[in-house]
Amino acid sequence: MKVKKNLLKTYCIYFFILILFLFSFNNFSSIKTCKAFETNTFFVGGTGDEHYSKIQEAIDNSKENDTVIVFDGIYKESIVVNKSINLIGSNRNNVFINGNDSLYVFLIKSSYVNISGFTIMGGKIGIFVSGSEFLFNNFSGNNISNNSECIRFVNTSNNKIFDNIIQSQSNFGIILYESCNNTISENFLVDNGKAISINKWSDNNEIYKNNLTENEFGISFDFSYNNLVFENYIRNNSYGVYLTNSKINNITNNYIQFNQKCGIFSSNSDDNIIKPNNFLENKQDIQLDAKPPEIKASGFEFLLLFVAIFLIICAKKFI
Repeated sequence: MKVKKNLLKTYCIYFFILILFLFSFNNFSSIKTCKAFETNTFFVGGTGDEHYSKIQEAIDNSKENDTVIVFDGIYKESIVVNKSINLIGSNRNNVFINGNDSLYVFLIKSSYVNISGFTIMGGKIGIFVSGSEFLFNNFSGNNISNNSECIRFVNTSNNKIFDNIIQSQSNFGIILYESCNNTISENFLVDNGKAISINKWSDNNEIYKNNLTENEFGISFDFSYNNLVFENYIRNNSYGVYLTNSKINNITNNYIQFNQKCGIFSSNSDDNIIKPNNFLENKQDIQLDAKPPEIKASGFEFLLLFVAIFLIICAKKFI
């Protein structure tokens, strides 16, 4: 009798365990599995029934993290990018975006935007990013030319500009205002007024392995601190590196050659590290603690001529 009771107890335990297992399995099976994050690819230009004719239309119909691929052609647009997308041209020598003299060609109003593979031209500003909430954008592999300013950052950080050919032909190549912790690397900047201009408390930026050739100013700093400048080729400019009111910048291991006025010019800029660098045949390698070149006010020569004539007339009266 005792053996039967123990056997019954054992069966009850096994049955209870079986019920628990079946209940647990049913619960697990009701849990939805996580699907991979879905992204879409949109096409602009080329051939295809679903291809867009305008880049802005494709961006407007895309979602976060989607990709827009643009085929060869000339696109006359001023484009607002207001979401995190990848915007890719098929060939930067064949995909032209002409801003038609608008304020900007690209206005970036989002973070995590990637733009590569375009010729960006014809705007007051080629790429414009303004706002502390717009971060971690990448601009690479583009030709940016014939804009008054090729790239302008205002109060933005943690962006990357690399492997671009930048030619403004009049004003600024890359200009930063109050923009920190950005990276500018491996770009070719030629025929700009100021190739790279770091202004107004733009601190902790890294500028390296760029080729700055035949600009008025290669790299200029104004009221900016603790920037790192290294391994750049700075050649055939009027001024290679130009510092005013900027301190604690590290300018080392650059090739500074054949600059017509000065390799490194520094005014009111203490505590910068500016060696070692490789200097070759600059008119002057380093000029420190000097006043910036004076610019005469308009009409100065006329005033001198007037004073001279007045003195001559007075002198004749007394002769």
